[in-house]
Order: sequence, then structure tokens, then C-alpha cells
Amino acid sequence: MTTTPDPDRLIRAFLAEGQTDLPDRTYAAVRADIDRTRQRVVIGPWSEPRMNDIARLAIAAAALVVVAVVGTNLPAIRGIVGGGPAASPSPSPAPMTTPTPTLPSFLEVGFIGLPPQGATPSTPRSGELVDSYPVHGGGRPFEGMVLLYADGRLIWYMFYDGPRGPNTESTGFLEQRLTPDGVELVRIQSSLVEKDPLRLAEWLPPNAWEGKQIRPYVPSSYAACLQLFDPAAPVEQRVYPGSGPPMERSQMLALLPAAVADLLRDRETLPPTDDPPDCLAFTTEDARLLDAALADAGLAQDEQQNRYRLEYHLDAPGPGTSLITITFEPRFPDGTFICSACG
Repeated sequence: MTTTPDPDRLIRAFLAEGQTDLPDRTYAAVRADIDRTRQRVVIGPWSEPRMNDIARLAIAAAALVVVAVVGTNLPAIRGIVGGGPAASPSPSPAPMTTPTPTLPSFLEVGFIGLPPQGATPSTPRSGELVDSYPVHGGGRPFEGMVLLYADGRLIWYMFYDGPRGPNTESTGFLEQRLTPDGVELVRIQSSLVEKDPLRLAEWLPPNAWEGKQIRPYVPSSYAACLQLFDPAAPVEQRVYPGSGPPMERSQMLALLPAAVADLLRDRETLPPTDDPPDCLAFTTEDARLLDAALADAGLAQDEQQNRYRLEYHLDAPGPGTSLITITFEPRFPDGTFICSACG
């Protein structure tokens, strides 16, 4: 003899794998639907009963009601079962951050001003210049300079804006070495874009390089240049004679501390560059002595200029804002030098 199925037991069995309690409203709705569903009585050995269409529809309807009601109340059920707090949502993934681009490592190689103590000068001491050209990197009208020598030395520097390097404006002078074939390939290349030192490795064959690694260029000598400078004048008039009557070297030496003037007096005068300062020849060791004498005398350094080269200045007498400046420029294997702060 069979018994009428207990609705309470059926509900508990349905929820045995998950929640054990339902809200009263939900429980009553499910029980009412089960009570209205007729069950077929089976007599004799057990076999799977055959249900008519009406019974199938009734059971399917009851199941749909259970699923729909349980699904609707699932968030509430999760918060009730077990008496614990509702599960907290998974934390949102941390936002993706774009890595900061890193500048090429060569920017940490060069130096500004005098070389570190013990640095080995570039050899040979002299060399024949076979090509020179500007670097065009964008963002400035003049991005730097490249000098190519017959002995294979490729000496160059670039201006840049970035957080690394000897400062935030210039790479300092750098050096690489080419083979004779490499020198010829660069010399005959007509495109300044392709001749950019940062692009040479893209098209020069391996046998064009004798020393591809970028090293600091260590000069054997320097030019120490004296000039009268007016930072308040228009750009084209800042250096004498535009800033006022030209001052002879003897006049400027008379205004400098004695220890500094003694080191500048009776020096070889170098051929003029595009700028009009009076430039004197110094070995690297003598340039160190001059640097020390200027520092000991308390002459000020120009923070802006020192991003490109070593420079000291002294207020000139008289009206206006004129300065006497002494700048240090490295000399190249052919004996020349350039204004490394000029753009």
C-alpha cells in the first residue's frame, strides 16, 4: 500500500544540496502546487509508470514554479541560510597601468663637463674628420651633432627631454667605432634620417662595426672660452659685441681672481667658432686646475648652461646685467670644438 507523498519532505529533498530554509511566501506557493498534482498509484512489481499528458504538464508546471521562485529569492536565501552574513562580492581587478617608457641605457653613459678622474682619453689623440652632420630627432630645430673620423671614431651627442642621463638635457659626447667599410657606408649615405646614430644599427652590416657599444667620449684637451654675456639682451645680442663695447682679454683677466687669471694668461688662442668668445687651449689636467680655481674663488655656475657644459660666471662692472663667463668645451681629434649648448 502506498502513501500520499509528503510535500514537506519533497521540498526538503529538492533543497538538500543547497539551502535548507525558504521564506514563508515561497514555501506556501510551492506546497500548494504540489498538493494539486495527482499521483498515479502503482500496484504490483515496481516499474516506471506511464504518465498521461495532463500529469506530465502538471508536474512540469510545478517544477517550473519551484525553479522560478527559488531563483528569484536566491540572493535573499543566501543571506539567511546559516545565519552568516551575505557573501561579499569578489574584488574588482586592479586597473591596468601603462608601464613608463624607459630611455635607452646610453643616456646613463655620458658625462657633462670634465671627465671622471682616471677616465682613459680616446685614442689616437688626433684624427682626420671625414664627415659631420646634425642630428634631427624632432622637437627641437637642432638635436645634436655627429662627427665621423677616418680612424673609425663616431663621436656624437644629442639633446633630449627625460629623467635619466648625466642631466635632463644632453647625453654628453659619446663614441662608437666603425671599420673602414663602415666609415665609407656612413659617409656616402645621403639621408640624415638614416645617418642618425640611433638608426645606424638598423642598416649597417655587422662587419661595419669595430665597436658598436656606446661609450663616453673622453677628450685629451679642452677649450676654455671667455666672453661678455648679457642674459637680458635679445638672443642675437647677448654675446659681445652686440651686448656693448667689446672687452679685451686683458680687461676680463683684470676682473677675475688672481689664481684664475694666472691660469688663463699666456695660453694658446684657438681659432674662433661661430660665436665670438676668446677661447684658450687647455689639456684635461690643466682644465681640472682651472675648474678648481674657479670653484675656490666662489664664482657662480649657471644651472641652465650646466645641463650641456661646465660654465662659471662673474658679474661684470657697470650698468646692466652683463656677465663674464668661462665655459669648458671638449676638443675633438681634429682639434676643433663646438658650442655644445647651442641649439
